[in-house]
Amino acid sequence: MTARLLLLLTGVSLVTLTTTPLSLARGLERMLAPFRPLGVPAGDVAMMMTIALRFIPTIADELDKIVKAQKARGADLDSGGAVGRVRHLVPLLVPLFASAFRRAEELGLAMEARGYRAGQPRTSMHETVTGPADWIGLAVTVVWCAAAVWLGRR
Repeated sequence: MTARLLLLLTGVSLVTLTTTPLSLARGLERMLAPFRPLGVPAGDVAMMMTIALRFIPTIADELDKIVKAQKARGADLDSGGAVGRVRHLVPLLVPLFASAFRRAEELGLAMEARGYRAGQPRTSMHETVTGPADWIGLAVTVVWCAAAVWLGRR
């Protein structure tokens, strides 16, 4: 199980460190395109993934600010056992969720102001073309998945 988890983390790290979020979104949209006749909104799924990837550092920074603010107010976030630490999460999670919802609302208004409509076809500045590096990446992914399955059966 540990080996499978390490394979998963290594693979995800390699992909996210070597590929831009925009390229990931375009690739996901292209991979999901054959499922459009079945009702899978490929463009919307790719947009959600891009937004989620861009929100992760923002939320991490916001959490850091909230932790520092709570500590500056005298909150003791490090003491107590497991139950105590869970109780210390409440003063962190409430402002974090409030901030995340505020940012999501602002993003939704900005997207609406720019004319984004879910389910509508969009244009792309760059067309995605499958090249040799993509085929090599696919082969590495297949080998990676085969290794994870093989390790799971052992």
